[in-house]
Amino acid sequence: MKKYLFIALLPFIFLGCAQQSSVLNLSPYNSTSNSLGFAKQVQINSVVDNRQNKSVVATITNSKGDVSEYITLQNDISVWLKDGLEKEISRLGGQVVSFSSDIIVDVEIVWLKANLSGYSTDNLKGEAKVVLTIRRGDQTITKNVAQTQTKFAPIHTGGAFNKFIDELLSDIVKRAAVQILKS
Repeated sequence: MKKYLFIALLPFIFLGCAQQSSVLNLSPYNSTSNSLGFAKQVQINSVVDNRQNKSVVATITNSKGDVSEYITLQNDISVWLKDGLEKEISRLGGQVVSFSSDIIVDVEIVWLKANLSGYSTDNLKGEAKVVLTIRRGDQTITKNVAQTQTKFAPIHTGGAFNKFIDELLSDIVKRAAVQILKS
């Protein structure tokens, strides 16, 4: 009888020790920038996600550094970033077109990662980086746009990343759009 009870409880023991996973859904990008009067046409040729681990964007770790929860994205980050850049470029006064233009841009997502660990100040840390390859006529310019953010999160759940990742990516979009239009 004890043998059968142990076998019946075994799956619950393993489930209790398993790592958790949360899914994060990014809000649609909403630009709040004022027009800077850039009168340039921009073609966003491609947005490519070259992160090593495309499924995980954040982790929650314990005091030993062991991962207790993985945070994944429901959205396709490439589509979200392209949509955000189109909105921001338009808001800044540029015009996004789908054919030959003043500026042709290729965007590479190099990294997007965040971690929540401990209870000290700034226990929530994140960083994102994109590389812009901008072509104007015969000239090619490569620009790195990176953003690092920290914040205090009192509760260690996947929900701590909701607004944090949105803000991190929104800052990247704003900075990238300005770099594209200034080129």
